[in-house]
Amino acid sequence: MNFLQSLRVIILLNLLGLFTINIKSAQANSQQCYQQALPTFANSYTADLVAWMCQGATSTIPAQCFKAALPTFYDNQVAKRAAMVCKGATSIAPGKCFIETIGTFYNSESIERAFKLCKVNSNTSNSNSGIYGAWAVQNGRWNGILRMQGNTGRMVLVTKTGASVEQKMTLNINPEGGYILNGEVLTRYVRERYNADNFYVQQFSQDSISIKNCDNGGNCNSVTLIYLGK
Repeated sequence: MNFLQSLRVIILLNLLGLFTINIKSAQANSQQCYQQALPTFANSYTADLVAWMCQGATSTIPAQCFKAALPTFYDNQVAKRAAMVCKGATSIAPGKCFIETIGTFYNSESIERAFKLCKVNSNTSNSNSGIYGAWAVQNGRWNGILRMQGNTGRMVLVTKTGASVEQKMTLNINPEGGYILNGEVLTRYVRERYNADNFYVQQFSQDSISIKNCDNGGNCNSVTLIYLGK
């Protein structure tokens, strides 16, 4: 082996050594994040959320954010939203924002309000491009159109009796797999109260798909989406 060949081997080994160090460091940070974030008395659901939140973490800051976000007594909904608020966090500020916003006597509405207000922007994008297209929506007696333009969209639903609702739809990653389209009512022309829709979509498709919808009032039903094109 001549000098140039020896030099190439030395450089290659050094590069491989640096690459290995970087991999170990990234794995260690994810593991440290998980260990630090996991509450003392965590159920399997919370443990899975923490694992998702810490996946790919390069520091333990998301863990610190999560700790700051959880009240002393919390349920699965609080844990889920806290994890989504803190994934990708670069400070504990989102966690503090979340716990202060839900209030001492929190409910489903205050949890969702805190989530929308405090979440880190990186949580809301499933890719750089988001989702684009239009779908016909069949939601019980309500029918309409959903149009997505990236990570946000608009949905207008109407009934045969002339009632109508317009919602802003925000795309979020579902820690249990797939995506959630969280609705926010913008305008409504309906006598009774209308709770915003939350669509649980496993995968967007150009075929007709059946998805789960759970509104902010806790009522769940099946919704059909029919792809119309871009």
